[in-house]
Amino acid sequence: SYPGYTTDTAYGSEKSFTTLTATPTPTVTPTPVCEVESMSVSPKRLMLKRGKIREVTVTLHGKDDCLPEGKIVNVTINKVGNKLISVTPTSQATDVNGTVKFTITAMNKIGNARVAFETASLKRLLTVKVRR
Repeated sequence: SYPGYTTDTAYGSEKSFTTLTATPTPTVTPTPVCEVESMSVSPKRLMLKRGKIREVTVTLHGKDDCLPEGKIVNVTINKVGNKLISVTPTSQATDVNGTVKFTITAMNKIGNARVAFETASLKRLLTVKVRR
């Protein structure tokens, strides 16, 4: 016998219990980052009559054929071009196919505008000719 311990026995109705299986912690698989390798603009040249609208598609091409979704493409127009055209939106994220569309609207003046599409370290220029 050990001091401080009793040897009394307790009696009562029998009980049972079930232990639950531990829920495994989900493993997070990181989505591989799609590195942008190149950018294309379609059409490559644009001629618009005053007041007309045209859509331009910018496509990002990923390394190893991945699709660069959610990459931001920014637009800038040269100083002279700001009087000739407008582009909307001025910044937009690529869709699941790595593409984004911009709308170019010719204003009332004629001449040449240069539009720059940029993402990360890539830049593509588009010349827009506005004519009568």
